[in-house]
Amino acid sequence: MKVTQSFTWTNSNSQSLQTQSSQSATVTIGGPAFGYTGPTDLLAYWDSIYSSFMFAFPTEPPSASGMIVDQLGKPVAHEAVTLTVSSTKLTGFTDSKGAYRFYNSPSGNGTLSIQAKEFAVAVGPNVPVSTLRLTA
Repeated sequence: MKVTQSFTWTNSNSQSLQTQSSQSATVTIGGPAFGYTGPTDLLAYWDSIYSSFMFAFPTEPPSASGMIVDQLGKPVAHEAVTLTVSSTKLTGFTDSKGAYRFYNSPSGNGTLSIQAKEFAVAVGPNVPVSTLRLTA
């Protein structure tokens, strides 16, 4: 007597996952009311999971701050500035006096960009405030 058994099992699986999303948010923060004497810097945080903002007053001094002036020495007001330190990129604006401040950035050597110009800046606690001059 001869018994022959054969068993073949075939399993195949295919899976595809595509994820695309984009998200943007805008917030406008007005200035303080007349007579207000408290802090005026406000940190804004964006929660990308719940699509909401959170605001807080800073509890630490800025990690980078300074003033931007034009070639005549006048403040460069309300211009976008970007601070890059290693792989961290932060964006803000100069105030009406040309001053900028960045909070919670890593310490080290960084680059400050404004109007397609770049400046090398030191970043960290207790770094002196610098005045940067835009030239033509």
